[in-house]
Amino acid sequence: MAPGAADLTFRRGAITLLTGLSGAGTTALCRSVAGTLPHGWRLAGDIRLAGTQGPAVSLRGLSARDLAPVVGSAIADDIREQVVLRPAGLETVREVMVARSRACAGVAGTRHGADEAADAMISQLGLAAVADRPAWGLAQASRWALAAGAAVVGSPAVVVLDSLLGVLGHTAAAGLARAVTALAARGATVIWSEHRLAPVAAIADDVVELAGHDAYRSPIGAWQPRAQPRPALMALVDGLGLNHDLWTSPERINRELAPRVRTAFPSAGASRRTPVAPAHPAVRVDAAQLGLRGPSLEFNAGEHVGVLCATPDEARMLEGRLARALGAPRRVDAQSLLRRRPMARACAAWDELHPGSQTMALFAHLLGAATRLPAGPLRVASMSGGQRDAATTAMALAGTGPAVLADPGATMDAAMIGRLADHLAADSPLTGLATTQPRARAVVFVGDNPDVMAQLCERTIEVRHGAIVQDVGVLAAQAEPRTRATLARACAPLRVVQVSDALVALSGTTPGGPLVEQAEPGATASVRPGVDLA
Repeated sequence: MAPGAADLTFRRGAITLLTGLSGAGTTALCRSVAGTLPHGWRLAGDIRLAGTQGPAVSLRGLSARDLAPVVGSAIADDIREQVVLRPAGLETVREVMVARSRACAGVAGTRHGADEAADAMISQLGLAAVADRPAWGLAQASRWALAAGAAVVGSPAVVVLDSLLGVLGHTAAAGLARAVTALAARGATVIWSEHRLAPVAAIADDVVELAGHDAYRSPIGAWQPRAQPRPALMALVDGLGLNHDLWTSPERINRELAPRVRTAFPSAGASRRTPVAPAHPAVRVDAAQLGLRGPSLEFNAGEHVGVLCATPDEARMLEGRLARALGAPRRVDAQSLLRRRPMARACAAWDELHPGSQTMALFAHLLGAATRLPAGPLRVASMSGGQRDAATTAMALAGTGPAVLADPGATMDAAMIGRLADHLAADSPLTGLATTQPRARAVVFVGDNPDVMAQLCERTIEVRHGAIVQDVGVLAAQAEPRTRATLARACAPLRVVQVSDALVALSGTTPGGPLVEQAEPGATASVRPGVDLA
């Protein structure tokens, strides 16, 4: 674990947002609490669970099976490795949920109550349609929803969630948030680690940021990031001089801004730049090639296009089809190569397949100069989820033709996404990177996260129920509440997708000065080793 000297207490009845740059140790901390650390990993310090009566009990060395009556966990790495659902076999979704509910201490001895809780959770997470299907045959989003439901069903005393929102569908994510809020209200300790901060910040009580070898705790409304960029809503309220604690709620910000909104709308969306010596003309793809209905799609050299899908599963399927149609490097090929070779050797082999690229250099740029990596040859197994996605993103940008990227907001932190945006917006290669000029190619992002589309794209194509329903600007594609970006919800009816647009529109009607970074946030670091679950 990176935060080797950190002493933390997670409060009973509170939801704690755990955050940090990719590789800071958030997943390792979650897995240590859940008892799913990989074989051979050693935990320094101790983990203690404080009971309502008597002294705290040490959880050190206990497995996930030992902890099942009191700890529910859904951790991205465990779900990928099938640690969470491994005992399921060919059991159905309902059987898995009922078994977990009965095993949990919160409903021990009440079979009828456990069965009712399981059925309610299935409905709440949108799994009713697949309740009688085998767990192993589920689509990825449904499998993750099942793992999330199994973590919270039956009222466990401690709930640990990590990096789920990048894969969960909208219904499952909303249902999970309601379930977690209800558990905390009944006294559970909830630890939720995410890089998509806004959905969790809206329900969290505290935040713990891991930075370097320290952990910094503060109330969610008072948090000032130490090592990562401020979330968009935080930058907005600080730039406008509003109360800092408003940043957790787009609805509260909207109520505050509504009386002050100007009638003149600023232009919105990323600025368009003239492509630099385009290597390829516009590429046209028929909707039928992608298994969709609607008009053909055209991708122009030098533009960044978002394809906004209804579900994560739909986005993953469409990403592969688009890569084949455009002749772009495929993520599955990159992942296969990374599993077989260390990172440096895999990048060298990839560059041979895609002349003109320096994939390892771009990967290092996305990670940032401050990122600590393990000594020796870097392999996928030793990377965090965000670092793995940074590697496949760098490989997807190899070559000189169009590039198709998966939504980088699932596991890559905000600083990585910012560096990716800077690279793509550059009119010339970054210093030291002999890659193709970023603005001389079409780059297509495929995902279900409108916040990433607003940050990285100039044009958005929305796909809904197998049909292309819009091929317009970013704002028009976010007209529906489901697809509206967090910042757009906070600033409605202003037509904005960037913080800078909102500041321009509102700077003359609200108190406060320009957006200024604060050098000394108010949180404090602790120094004793160990984790307490109060």
